[in-house]
Amino acid sequence: DYGLAHGQLELFYQPLIGFAQRNLLGFEALVRWRHPVLGMIMPMEFIGLAEKTGLIHQLGQWVLQQALADWAQLRSFCHPAAGLPAFISVNLSAPELSAPAIVAQVRDLLSRDDIPPRELKIELTETVIIEDREAVGNVLEQLSALGVAIALDDFGTGYAGLDTVKSLPIACLKIDKTFVQDIGQSLRSYEIVQSAIQLALSLGLTTIAEGIEDEDTANRLSEMGCGV
Repeated sequence: DYGLAHGQLELFYQPLIGFAQRNLLGFEALVRWRHPVLGMIMPMEFIGLAEKTGLIHQLGQWVLQQALADWAQLRSFCHPAAGLPAFISVNLSAPELSAPAIVAQVRDLLSRDDIPPRELKIELTETVIIEDREAVGNVLEQLSALGVAIALDDFGTGYAGLDTVKSLPIACLKIDKTFVQDIGQSLRSYEIVQSAIQLALSLGLTTIAEGIEDEDTANRLSEMGCGV
C-alpha cells in the first residue's frame, strides 16, 4: 500500500465527447501511480499486484471516493443533450465486483456526495465476468437496480461478448481501440465496428469508441452511428 499510504496515486480524467454535437458528455477516471523514483506507473503495471496482495479493494475504494468527490466540479464542464445525464465513468476489477459489499459502498458514496446514480457509469471487462460470473452478475444486477449504468469495456476482444450482452444488465458497449484505430485501413475492422454499433442500437445500448486520434476516424464513427 506504499502508493496509497504516501498519497502518490492520482486520477486523470479523460473527456468523453458526443459525436452528434461534439459536446462534452462526461469523463472517465484513470488511476496513475506517480512514484518518486520510477516516475509515472500505468495501472497495468500495478493493478495485478494489488489484486494478488488483496489491496485492490482499498485501491478501488480510493478511486471511487476520489472520482465522485471530484465529480461535482467536473460536472460543471459537461453539456449533455436534453434529457441525458452527464456521467463519470470508473473501472472496477474482478475482486471488487465479486464482493457484495461494493453495492452498499457505491450507494453510500453517491448519497454522501448527493450524486444521482445515473451519473455514475461502472466499467468492466469480460475477463472480470469470466473470473466469477455468478457473483459479478449478482453485483451488476444490484448496481443496475440502483440506477448505475454498466459499460462493457474493450468490446470485441473477449470470448463471450454476445452472451455477456444478453445475460447481464449492460447499458453501454465500449468498442476496443484495436478496431477503432484501424477502420480507415481494414475492411474487417470497419465491419466489426459497424456490427457492434448496430448491435448496440438494436438493443437500446449506448456506444463509446476507444482510441480516436484523428478527425477522419471521428467522422467515420459519427457516420456509422456511434454515440461517443
